[in-house]
Amino acid sequence: MTRNRRRNTPTAPAVTAADRPAPDLSFTAFHQMNRASYVRYADTYLRHRQDAEEAIDSTFEHLLRCWDEVLLTENPAAYAWTVMRNKVTDHARARTRRPPLIDEAAFDTVALRDAVDPIGQITESLALFRALRQLTDRQQDVMVMTTSRA
Repeated sequence: MTRNRRRNTPTAPAVTAADRPAPDLSFTAFHQMNRASYVRYADTYLRHRQDAEEAIDSTFEHLLRCWDEVLLTENPAAYAWTVMRNKVTDHARARTRRPPLIDEAAFDTVALRDAVDPIGQITESLALFRALRQLTDRQQDVMVMTTSRA
């Protein structure tokens, strides 16, 4: 039987933001160049600004932790995009949300707002979004990015 003894070991000093090393300049530049676009993508996909911000913050935290490895990939921007897309999808799943691009976006379109025949427009939009399900991830990303500009 062992006793719980208090050991006389020094505790590590608290690490403050000022004590942490500054991120690599290439990461800082990448973050500044891409964060706004990533948030727009996530906001379009998640339809909730705070969730989008959280998903993108998680993306950049992940990228920062493995930035040296990211830079060694054949295409760091493509790798980062894949990480971001996966984080956004994970964020949606964690909140038991399904991607609105496929589920509810057919009911929230400019075409529907301007439609003379709303029922016919909904039918047409649903057919379009069913077709979108057949696209590859990259092709779906293009559709999300196109709708996020509006």
